[in-house]
Amino acid sequence: PYLIGTEMGFWSVSVFAANATMLAVTSRDFTGEGQHIDASMQRAMTLGIGNAMPTYDVEGHVLHRGEIFARGRGGVRTVFRCKDGYVFYIAAAAGTSMEAIRDLLTENGLGDEFDPRWLDPTLLRQQGVDKDRFEVLVEKFFLLHTRMELLEMSFSRTPPVFAVPT
Repeated sequence: PYLIGTEMGFWSVSVFAANATMLAVTSRDFTGEGQHIDASMQRAMTLGIGNAMPTYDVEGHVLHRGEIFARGRGGVRTVFRCKDGYVFYIAAAAGTSMEAIRDLLTENGLGDEFDPRWLDPTLLRQQGVDKDRFEVLVEKFFLLHTRMELLEMSFSRTPPVFAVPT
């Protein structure tokens, strides 16, 4: 019930493969033993579509792009408009991705609008003014850039902020 774009799959599995490779190299440096890396495009894509099948199984409802989050049935919105389509973005890790998105917004002239309280992502999982303000700001930023610009921007970040084209 959910169509996955090939380009999104390619970039997602590439990120996971690169991460696994770096972990294997680090492990080799410590243990002296090599490792086998197996990256699956299908598995890499499950983060973005993990709710589609259970929703169909339980409710008999086929989800469409961003529907579960856009309609407020999920705690965190993940699909946002950008200059040439949509991106998948979720603030997943406390103290890492929220700081990275704050820095990215600051570098692009929107830092004054970022509320420091948003560094605690649990605040953004609750319905209310803070969540709404954050989503408006993030989409405002995404609308200034194309999907590829956002993806290329994310590769230079530490920790990375990935807005994946959908």
